[in-house]
Amino acid sequence: MFAPVAEQMPEGMRLSSSGEITWQPSLTQFNFLKKGARYIEFYVEDQPAKARTKGRVKLEATQMDLPPELSVVPKISRIKRKENSVINIKFFLADPNGDDDIAMFGFISDNRDVPQNALIKNTPNQYEFIWTPSYDFVKDPFDSLAFDVVFYVLDKAQNREERKIHFVIENAVNEAELDAYNYSLYRGGLVNAWGLLEQMKEKEEELKKGYRRAKKGKKNRSVLNASLGATTGLAPVIAGPKNPNLKTGITTVGGTSVMTIGTLEATEVIGRSTKDLLDRFNYVMEKKSELQNKGDIFAREYSLKSARRTNDFIRKLDEFRALMNLRGLVALELDANWENKKEATDKALKRTFKDFTPLEEAQ
Repeated sequence: MFAPVAEQMPEGMRLSSSGEITWQPSLTQFNFLKKGARYIEFYVEDQPAKARTKGRVKLEATQMDLPPELSVVPKISRIKRKENSVINIKFFLADPNGDDDIAMFGFISDNRDVPQNALIKNTPNQYEFIWTPSYDFVKDPFDSLAFDVVFYVLDKAQNREERKIHFVIENAVNEAELDAYNYSLYRGGLVNAWGLLEQMKEKEEELKKGYRRAKKGKKNRSVLNASLGATTGLAPVIAGPKNPNLKTGITTVGGTSVMTIGTLEATEVIGRSTKDLLDRFNYVMEKKSELQNKGDIFAREYSLKSARRTNDFIRKLDEFRALMNLRGLVALELDANWENKKEATDKALKRTFKDFTPLEEAQ
């Protein structure tokens, strides 16, 4: 059997009873051996007489150019992440022939969108791979994208050591972009409602003034163009015996007459009535009140971005837009080319819809 001389054994070396020596020298131990050979003594005994003979083994650094070593932290071969998630891998390099023998470290990717600058050199023998796949890395309509990345280290003799890591990047929703888009829909719906309310307010004032003039019978002059037959029919009414002092002039030119009437009350007979003005005024008031009420509800219900992420948001937005496609727009006589003189600022919207919340405010 074989017996070691313990005080001469380097750290980490093992000698079995059958004479097998196992040892994996560290870089420090290897560099020590490069300075000079070292001898390790041992004993060989026979059985059962226990006769012993001393032997020794010479240890010296090899003259061969050994390949470099590559360690990965964490020790993984597969990475699965969502878009916009940080991937961080550390690499430690070593070379049995000395760290100064390391020539380069890099990687080759199956996917060309993996940037080379994601590999950062911290020290000559320590690197770090830091990469955040963007939201547009996985192209629609794919749910995920898989590829391999091979990290390699070369020494000056072109000896190579490598590690292959399999990446799986899953498609993810860009919540910030989606929130901005949903907010633009939310604000756009309220801007349309605000503009229509402003136009209806102008129409309301216009009808209100017209109704007041008609109701008070304010003195005005109305000019009537009529055919000769119509003028003949109206003449007894206007210039009859009941009004002997009324001066009336009727002029006929080419079969057409122009007649001047002294009071607005005649428009009740000839033109529009005050009842028509009142009906349209009430209709405008009704639609304006309905739009204001629905706008307040919509502004309040979807003031938070979390509420706008729900599936009901688009459906409620379509319903709100449908309300603004009023069937009675023709009856309201609203101008399709009307332009609002006021700017649709956040303050203006908040004055009209008190629960409106701008995007920059905390939600």
